[in-house]
Amino acid sequence: MTTLYLYTEEIEKFSAYPKDLQEGWTVEEEKMTATDSAEERSMRMQLMHLRDPKLKEFLDSAEHNPAAKDVATILHSTDLQGVDDADLAELFFALGPKVITLLIGFMLKDIKTDDDIEGIVSIALIRHKLLEAFQS
Repeated sequence: MTTLYLYTEEIEKFSAYPKDLQEGWTVEEEKMTATDSAEERSMRMQLMHLRDPKLKEFLDSAEHNPAAKDVATILHSTDLQGVDDADLAELFFALGPKVITLLIGFMLKDIKTDDDIEGIVSIALIRHKLLEAFQS
């Protein structure tokens, strides 16, 4: 996985990093969009059944701060290391592309290593697949 699916403004942020950090990564412009309201996100989040305690803490915090930017901020500060893949898949589906886009924006501010970029590659791929699924 070396392809970054990024919107134009995300590409600009990524392009500002040193060339040695950009090497080895393919950037493709994300062209898909999807409508996803706060109400739809809230409904999906209510239907989640997560097992990981870290994610349950995240949900409690997100429930009290339901705005997409707040949810993305809380998620960005949540340690997802060791969280079960099934829980992560359910979480990202419930959050939807808008929150994930905000999360990618936060992540693009913190790039220091290829591991950081690899994390963005994964999240951007998830967003890309969600955008395909959310197309109306």
